[in-house]
Amino acid sequence: AHDPGDPRIPTDGNTVTKTSLGAGIYFRDSNINNLYIGLSATQLSPKQFTYGNVNIQTALHTFVVAGMQIENFLGNAAFRLDPNVMVKFAKDISGIVRPTIDLQGLFVYNNTFAGGLNYRTAMSVQSDAISIMLGYYPQLKSTSNLEQNLKIGYAYDIPLQAINTNGTHEIQV
Repeated sequence: AHDPGDPRIPTDGNTVTKTSLGAGIYFRDSNINNLYIGLSATQLSPKQFTYGNVNIQTALHTFVVAGMQIENFLGNAAFRLDPNVMVKFAKDISGIVRPTIDLQGLFVYNNTFAGGLNYRTAMSVQSDAISIMLGYYPQLKSTSNLEQNLKIGYAYDIPLQAINTNGTHEIQV
């Protein structure tokens, strides 16, 4: 434990195992700018349990995502714009459902380099965070039917609230 003696962290050797169920559905249409729509949920069967002296209540989380790939962006065949929106629903500890909305725009150059912004807002606050994203997608293998790329990404999340943090870093491979 980071803070020895913290009463919220059990030290008596207790273990708890609970099953979590999630599901999703995803649709993509390559005829309409690779339009995609998805719906998923986690904690389909919420659980309440005690771990040591801590009471835990899991909650249903629902995600809706939609986006597309706009080729020849700004009239240039080397540019592509990938706009995306994701809405997340979850109950807070008071039982109120508070949606969070992410709006994202990612510019891709020659299917190799990417950069963009993500803006996240929660309905309980005016603005939550903005993220700066960079990506590199080197081509690994190409055949007439298959194109496989490695995707390396970095994002820096800048909080827009008055909380004590310098932001967070995320690396994707």
